[in-house]
Formats: sequence, C-alpha cells, structure tokens
Amino acid sequence: MKTTAMIVNEYGENAKFTKSEIELPELNENQVLVEVNATSINAVDNKILRGVPLGPELPAPLHGDVSGVIVEVGSMVKSFKAGDQVFGIAGGLVGYNGASSNHMVVNEELIYHKPKTLSFNESAALPLVFITAYEGLVEKAKIEKGQNILVIGGTGGVGHQVVQLAKLLGARVTASVSSDAKAEIVKSLGADVVINRKEVELQDYTKEAGVEGGFDIVFDTVGGEHLDKVWDLVRANGQVITTTSMEKHDLTPVHMKGISLHVVFMLLPMLTGQDQKRHQEILKFLSKNVENGNIKSLINEKVFNLEEINAAHEIFEKGDYIGKVVIENSNKLK
Repeated sequence: MKTTAMIVNEYGENAKFTKSEIELPELNENQVLVEVNATSINAVDNKILRGVPLGPELPAPLHGDVSGVIVEVGSMVKSFKAGDQVFGIAGGLVGYNGASSNHMVVNEELIYHKPKTLSFNESAALPLVFITAYEGLVEKAKIEKGQNILVIGGTGGVGHQVVQLAKLLGARVTASVSSDAKAEIVKSLGADVVINRKEVELQDYTKEAGVEGGFDIVFDTVGGEHLDKVWDLVRANGQVITTTSMEKHDLTPVHMKGISLHVVFMLLPMLTGQDQKRHQEILKFLSKNVENGNIKSLINEKVFNLEEINAAHEIFEKGDYIGKVVIENSNKLK
C-alpha cells in the first residue's frame, strides 16, 4: 500500500523532513494499519533525526508516539477491529516505520484503545513519557505509599507524568522547575512541594522540601553533570532513577550510600522484539486512569500540522515550550 508521509532522506545536523509518497510494508498476521491523526516529539525522536543510530533505514518517516484510527487488521488480531481509536509508542526505530505519515503499520501489542476523554492530540503526547515514568517508579523502584520523591524537571515530558503517577501511588512529591509559570502547572498536577531551581541551590533541596536525611527516590530526567549531584539528595539505601546516563560518572557516592541506580530505556521491547505485551498493559492502566481523571496530558499551546514538522523540531531544540510538542495530521497529507 502506498501512502503520503513526511520522510527523512539522511540523518544529521542538517536533516530535514520532506513530503513523499512511500510504500508501506504488508501487514503480518499480528499487525494493524493505523490512519495517523497525531504524533509528538520525544527527545529520542530528535536524537534519531540528528544521527543517533537507532532509526529506520532511510528514506523513512520517523516518530514513535501515535494516535489514530485502525483501518485494517491482520488475520490473527483479536483485540482490535477497523474503526477503533488507538494510541501507543510503536515505531520510528530500526525495523519500524514511523508516525510522520498518513498511515503506519504497527504491532498490535504496542497500542491500546485511546482514552475516551482525550483528543487525538492529547493522547499522542502520552505513551512514551508515561511508560517511562511507570517503568521507573513501579517496575524498577517499586515505589511505596508515603515515600518522599524528588522529580528533577517537573513539567518536562517525562517529569510531569512522574509527578502525577507518584501522587496516584501515594508518594509525597517534590518537583523542581525553572519558572513561576511552570511552578503553577506542576502544583496543579499534584506536587506537594515545588522548587524553583533558579532560586534554590540543588544541595538545599532536601531542606527546602523538609525531608530529613534525603529523599527515598530521585527521578532525574536531565543527566550529565546534574546526575552526579543528586547522590547527595538521596538517603542511605535510597534510589535514583534516570533516563539519561550515557556519560561517565563516578559511582563512589553510590557505593558509599548503598544507592540503587535504575536506568530506564523504554524502547527496549521494540528494539529487542521481547516483552511488547507489557507496554500494552501499561497503556491500559494509563487509559483507565486518564478516564478516571488521575492522569492528565500536558501539551504545548502551539500544535503543529504534519507539514510543519521541521518547525516543530526547531521549537523542540530551542526548548521554548511547556508540555509535549504535538504534531497533528487531522487534514492528512495530500
């Protein structure tokens, strides 16, 4: 089947999306064909565009997060039918076509029914960041009710989901932000204590939050030198979760305090082909809690059309936005 897509012909600093007609792979028995209504930009999407070697063979559409409507199902698909509205993180990696396209072929285990209370745009902002938050807090750190957790970057893509999920699970949440406007947003998401990082030094976060001895869990979404500084904020035998650890770090403080360090790389089921059903179960949990009002989707006020995808990546790289950068395809590429 042919469809129209915004594709990339080369990776690198000067890479751009261009409109083109492409041939989609044939559905296998466990796949579905989705008409794409929206996608969003995650850090990994931008890194792949700029040359991190995780992307599909080019030329190809990119982007993993997707929301849309199923138009065809494989012969062994039982959970979905044509016409179902779905969402998930399902492509844009080596071996997978991406969501910057009118249509996308996806494995049925990587998607779930879209929350009825959210638009396609809002739904497309959730899968990668919520699954990352869930894997870190629930599967790795095994968060417990009453624990003190610090979220570094409380209004970031992953951060704002960590805040909400931690509150849902009964934790006391402290979140760091970079402005008063972001402070108000993270308060509305349930944070108990909000710290403006421009006004309070990192080493004073425990005092500011009234946490004696250190936080039980620190969820870091920044990495780099910042990660080396969070060891002092964790109690003895506490836990640090990070989504960014591809640098050299001195783990001496980790050893001396008995800290458990968890690295979350939620793309592994797609890259390895293993345990994809687990992501669908997390999406099911997410959809239920969105519909119950426990989890909200935070998207940037400017929503781009798919033909504006290059401009969307420019805004993403500048960092001049709040919430997820969403790209809609409601009018479909011509």
